[in-house]
Amino acid sequence: MRVNGYKILENFSMDVGEGELALITGNSGSGKSLVLKVLSGLIDDLYRGVTYEGFVEVHGLNPVDAWRKGIVTYIPQDLSNALISSDLLSELKVFKVSLQKILELTRFLSGRLNLSIDFHALSAGQKFLALISTAIALGFKVILIDEPTSYLDLNNLRDVITLLKKLAGELGLTIVIADRSPDLTRYVDKVFLLEKEVSCRPIALKEVVGGYLNFSNVWFKYPNSREWVLRDVNLRVEAGEVALVVGPNGSGKSTLLKVASGMYKQSKGEVLKRGRIFYIPQEPLYWMALDTVEDEVRFRGLNPDLISSAGLNSKKDVNPHALSVGEVRRLSIFLAYASGSPLVLIDEVSLGLDKTSFTCVEELIEEASARNIATVITSHNLIKIKHSKVVALDVSK
Repeated sequence: MRVNGYKILENFSMDVGEGELALITGNSGSGKSLVLKVLSGLIDDLYRGVTYEGFVEVHGLNPVDAWRKGIVTYIPQDLSNALISSDLLSELKVFKVSLQKILELTRFLSGRLNLSIDFHALSAGQKFLALISTAIALGFKVILIDEPTSYLDLNNLRDVITLLKKLAGELGLTIVIADRSPDLTRYVDKVFLLEKEVSCRPIALKEVVGGYLNFSNVWFKYPNSREWVLRDVNLRVEAGEVALVVGPNGSGKSTLLKVASGMYKQSKGEVLKRGRIFYIPQEPLYWMALDTVEDEVRFRGLNPDLISSAGLNSKKDVNPHALSVGEVRRLSIFLAYASGSPLVLIDEVSLGLDKTSFTCVEELIEEASARNIATVITSHNLIKIKHSKVVALDVSK
């Protein structure tokens, strides 16, 4: 399998039957998502730069026919364009899901997601739950799920994977998960490993005039919503400090960064900040518009050696939209710290990153701290970042 002529995968075989839950695991850029996109039929219809050879069959059909017949569905890492309605209830009605199915779904999502909440007010984890729930309700026979650990906190992840395995057996579904985390092997029937070496290293950064961020009794709710997303949040980050904001899906982590970046204005309370801000959302691809990775780096006036440090030298001539989520995350984080911005905000810092890549990013954050850069990062799980102070958001308040 090749992307714009660059070889991603070679001699890969897999066989997953009805009633089975399978895991494809491996490092960032090893081809996990590409395998799912081939199985979904998306490659043949949408990705002209991707070529592959060999035999691929989904439920006895070629992938495109399986997709057109409503047999297979793909839940992507990029959630921004995956939902067409304003809320999950409307989404299900568009697809003529029966009331009984909706009631079953409501019971499953009890305590996790209100079917009538506007999608724009949902966290990425809640959107991911909505997509999985929709796939189940619509009766797809083959469900392909990309990187659930990137979006679901540990409690939701365990419950969802356990349910999927049960449903696969009871309903004869074929479910394939692509995820960098080998921890999921305990839940699945089959494991397929894609091996690819990831080599990145921190870059030397210039010392900056320190950034500063202070939230004082901050409250926030989305327009036309009665629910408070942020409730009386207090957060102070000085130059050289690292703040780790943690909490379950829907606790307001992403919203906090959007308020900090200036995308949204707080409803109550005070936000003070100093220094130019570099904000990395969960989908940083949307502010990359040039043809190649090298073009993106040069456009920002940065040294192209950054590409090699980020472990992407072999892909410097590749369009950023052809990178894996983990590779885009590495590139965006390196761009952020090399930019000279004294205040860096990173939403879901470990999204798509394998262990090696995350260690590299952790070392880069430590270097940034030594250079007076203030950093605020979010995670739905409690991860280890050296010298960070933890701010916990509680969804139940």
